Amino acid sequence: MSSRTIALIGIALFALVFLLALYLRADWIEHDVRARATDALEQQGYAWARVSSDGRDVTLSGEAPAQTSIDRAVKLLSEIWGVRVVHAAARVSPDAAGGTLPSEAVAARISAWSSDLVAPDVCQAIFRELLTTYTIEFESDSAVIGSHSLPLLDALASTAGRCPDARIEIVGHADMSGEQQMNIDLSIMRAEAVMAVLIDKGIAAERLSAVGYGSALPVASNAAAEGRARNRRIEFNVKE
Repeated sequence: MSSRTIALIGIALFALVFLLALYLRADWIEHDVRARATDALEQQGYAWARVSSDGRDVTLSGEAPAQTSIDRAVKLLSEIWGVRVVHAAARVSPDAAGGTLPSEAVAARISAWSSDLVAPDVCQAIFRELLTTYTIEFESDSAVIGSHSLPLLDALASTAGRCPDARIEIVGHADMSGEQQMNIDLSIMRAEAVMAVLIDKGIAAERLSAVGYGSALPVASNAAAEGRARNRRIEFNVKE
């Protein structure tokens, strides 16, 4: 075999190894970008968000509770090192009606119950029904209540007015993200924020109390985003 042939074979092998290295590096970069984007969204509580990637280009999909949630998620992704372009393919959930919990949906559900005064256990059942069907949403890492949750709070206040002799404990819960004390503090502040809204809507302050348990009482696994989203919640406990 001539030296020229050996040289050509060597060049071909080098080119093949070089191309393979480029392919493997591109695949690693794509995987790394997607993983960091997913982690960032989960840490900020965007359980609705889904991420796919093509190289350094990221596509955000899923059904968000509001357009502002999509805008914040896109901004978050665009600030991640290594991300080149963010394509926003997410949409506002039909149930969110343009970023608000549809008042008609809440009204229809409430209208199924009598508007007369009811026993505390009936109020408890209504609270449980409402808070299982709908979620009080907060700004990320904040006790600021999202405006799309106001119709739900109207319904909760209306229900509280039907059992005027019952005391209501508002309970905040968090997932296991972050430090334990921070989760406890945030869950307390969110419960207090809900209590403040109910007081503003005419519910006597002496009937209400607010507590927070952080991540101590999960209702789902914290291993997945969906479970963490379920664990971030507000509950109402009726006490006679």
